[in-house]
Amino acid sequence: IYNELIYRSSYVGIDGIKIDTGYDYTLGAIYHYNKKLTLKAKGENLFDRASQIGINGLKIAPYDRRAIFTMEYVF
Repeated sequence: IYNELIYRSSYVGIDGIKIDTGYDYTLGAIYHYNKKLTLKAKGENLFDRASQIGINGLKIAPYDRRAIFTMEYVF
């Protein structure tokens, strides 16, 4: 099990756009079922408050909330 919290305080970019405070919380888990099979689950931007970025005078969200489920089988 792992987690990650990234916090960015508000700032004014080079182009004069004020970017609000944001934080991105990620939570994941990896389960080794056996030697060949691994199951993974990961949630990104769980609070939907990731820091925005300024591009050409616009505020753009880097990505939306998402969940990723993976199964790896080694043969």
